[in-house]
Amino acid sequence: MADALSAARGFLASLPSGVMGRKILCAVSGGCDSVCLAHMLYSLKDEMGFSVALAHVEHGIRGETSLRDARFVRDFAARLSLPFYIESVDAPAFAKKNGLSVETAARQLRYSALKRMADEYGAYYTATAHHALDQIETVMMHMLRGSGLHGLCGIAPVSGSLIRPLLSLDKDELLDYARLNSLSFMQDETNSDASYRRNEMRLSVVPALLSYEPSFTRMISRLTESLRMDDEALEALAQGELSARMYASERIAFLRLDGLEGSAGAIKRRLLRAFAGNAAGLTLEYDKTEELCAFISGERGRIINLPESNRAYLGNGRLYILRKRDESSFPLEEKFTVSEKKPQSGLYHAFPKALLSKAEARTRREGDFIIPFGMRGKKSVSDLMTDKKLDLPLRDAIFSVYSGAEALWIPSVCASERLRVSGGDDFVYLSPSGDFDKIIK
Repeated sequence: MADALSAARGFLASLPSGVMGRKILCAVSGGCDSVCLAHMLYSLKDEMGFSVALAHVEHGIRGETSLRDARFVRDFAARLSLPFYIESVDAPAFAKKNGLSVETAARQLRYSALKRMADEYGAYYTATAHHALDQIETVMMHMLRGSGLHGLCGIAPVSGSLIRPLLSLDKDELLDYARLNSLSFMQDETNSDASYRRNEMRLSVVPALLSYEPSFTRMISRLTESLRMDDEALEALAQGELSARMYASERIAFLRLDGLEGSAGAIKRRLLRAFAGNAAGLTLEYDKTEELCAFISGERGRIINLPESNRAYLGNGRLYILRKRDESSFPLEEKFTVSEKKPQSGLYHAFPKALLSKAEARTRREGDFIIPFGMRGKKSVSDLMTDKKLDLPLRDAIFSVYSGAEALWIPSVCASERLRVSGGDDFVYLSPSGDFDKIIK
């Protein structure tokens, strides 16, 4: 069918990075949609200058019929003289182990397997056969779940290396393409099982919507395209804020909150979700995002629980993702610059050479103490940092100079009386190196 092939051609031609010289891995289940996509890519590869391989994931769900589908795709690839990749997974076992539905488990395992096969093939793109009715199902499922703007955008035509060339085509167009090109395909009997919620949507809800409004497919396509543009614009604004406000390393991660109270709610929520994602790899659902929005307007010093046993701390104008404390010791030179010459700028302190041999760099530990400059008595480092109203995560992130349990210099906080030098003393200058300025500002 010329129109379907033209749609696929136009999609591939519109990809920003192009397809000339690229390798495309095509995910093929054996059903009508993926067989049509594979045949379209095969038909266009010489014309457009790309290479194609077929990939199949056997999910371990349907027994012999699942193995039958795998053999069909292998034979189909052989008939087209295309490279073929296959990987078997155990979706039911993965679902049981991780408390997931079999559908969700299969989807997660499928995309992981496709990523591995794409890497093996050296694919620039991985193509899947989602079409216009899949888009309707997805949008409606997200709507019923109460998704926000991003969820209502549905399936993206391009998402990283994933491409969906058939999103503009409906099921009837693909069936016509298969018929006109004499393509055989497999039927997945589970597609007619209404006990799966998505199948129920496909079998009952979508036909009713199309009966009520025959142009519903086109309307959803227009809606998702419009929402996606709005979503991308808001996301760009949020990412700009994130770049200006976030700092993250292995030992500390925070988001500066100054001036954020005047930001639009849509930007604020996206910013918090992006921070959680970048700093801790977390995906925040709606309720947790709303809770976090209220949290940052509250009293300093509070802690909130986040997914996957993570916690956030509200500091002085900052939101922190709490990290696991690292009490490791390091040679002084790894965390401080030692110089005979007085630095021209930045934070530094004179340091008697006689103390260098026993000095090390580390963060605080229980039982640490310091003799503050100008005093004779000891003071616990913990009490000192509390008195200085230092944010809790900062207390565990600042590298200081210690000799045993005694702190000699806690940069920007306190120097020890032992660092007092006179004109005849032999001394050097110490300056914090690395990311100290970014953490303490």
